[in-house]
Amino acid sequence: MTTRDADQAPLQIYCLGRLEIHYQGRRLSPSLLKKAQALLVYLALEPGPHRRDKLATLLWSDMPAATARANLRTALSRLRRPLEPYVHASRSHVALRPDPGVWVDAARLEQGLAAEGIAVQRQALALYRGEFLESLSLDSARRFEEWALLRGERLRALVLDAFAGVAQQALDAGDQAQAIGDLRRLLALDPWREAAHRALMRALAASGERAAALAQYERCRRTLRAELGVGPAPATTALYEAIKEGAHAPPAPPSPTVARHNNLPPQTTPFAGRREELAQLAALLADPHCRLLTLLGPGGSGKTRLALEAARRAKDTFAAGVALVPLDRVDNAARLAAAIVESLALPPSGDEDPQARLLAYLRRRELLLVLDDLAPLPDGGELLVQLLEGAPRLKLLVTARQRLNLYQEWLLDVAGPPS
Repeated sequence: MTTRDADQAPLQIYCLGRLEIHYQGRRLSPSLLKKAQALLVYLALEPGPHRRDKLATLLWSDMPAATARANLRTALSRLRRPLEPYVHASRSHVALRPDPGVWVDAARLEQGLAAEGIAVQRQALALYRGEFLESLSLDSARRFEEWALLRGERLRALVLDAFAGVAQQALDAGDQAQAIGDLRRLLALDPWREAAHRALMRALAASGERAAALAQYERCRRTLRAELGVGPAPATTALYEAIKEGAHAPPAPPSPTVARHNNLPPQTTPFAGRREELAQLAALLADPHCRLLTLLGPGGSGKTRLALEAARRAKDTFAAGVALVPLDRVDNAARLAAAIVESLALPPSGDEDPQARLLAYLRRRELLLVLDDLAPLPDGGELLVQLLEGAPRLKLLVTARQRLNLYQEWLLDVAGPPS
């Protein structure tokens, strides 16, 4: 179900978001013709033998039959070279052999959403990195594009309903932080779903984020006006007025002293240059929609210095401050969690899992975490998603040489050292 399952499969096909095909740890996508990639996706998601003439028409809909069949032979040849164990082609039919070694994110998503249990459904939803085959554009493949459109619309509908369902379960359980994360993902996919705007307004107000709840109403109003030419429903406006008057607020808790973090190293030399990038960073760190910001660039490009300067300038805007987490020696998700716990200087708590400690500590804190030199880690992305969804006021500033490929990720390329 998860990316951990994918790591155990020799052939991995990622259709949600950018199309990627990996075989035995090597990315095949760049070496395959686009039509060959499309053919593999179709065979993987439509099990069973398919007639050659049907596949030729599917992928070369607007070409003469003889040309389409010749193109199919070329695409099959390109596929069979690296994938001989999986692609079976006779004179009349083509099929992808059923094999547990073939992992397809779209198929696992559908299986997970059809399963019982909220945990399984959440794992499945984490696979939805973007629209089905959103990066694949083909010429003369009208029938394939019609198939892909219908498949994508069905997947999208399943995902939207699933997010609405898990969000409602979180609300019913009183887990406002989880519900806020679910509803924000739902609205990122379907910003016109007014009922989700109302649910998010209630959850934010119940979490003590009254200003954010009122801002959510304005976001809803602008979206409906700009896209549909209508205003919010009376129920939405009534909820806005009620929150403005103090309704739906949580009971006032005792006010413990909130520790402010700041373990940024002292600045020994003045920071010069990169005004434009610092301005971009300041704007992104102030944007409530930007929860995970990755500074992407090669070694020696100045990512760390830029991140530290941006964090230093923004630290007073976070109620719980800012914490730097050096990750140069971190090579798995468990050590990542432990490194964050150490940087926050959390007190020892026996055998409690570091990830559970983090979630409990960060849940209600407004904090900027600077994760410096983050490398791709097994399950590391899942940990970051859980932290962001479980702590709605947490923001992550990451420096990395490779993108994290998480749906929450915003990117800022750092090309090289300042001149």
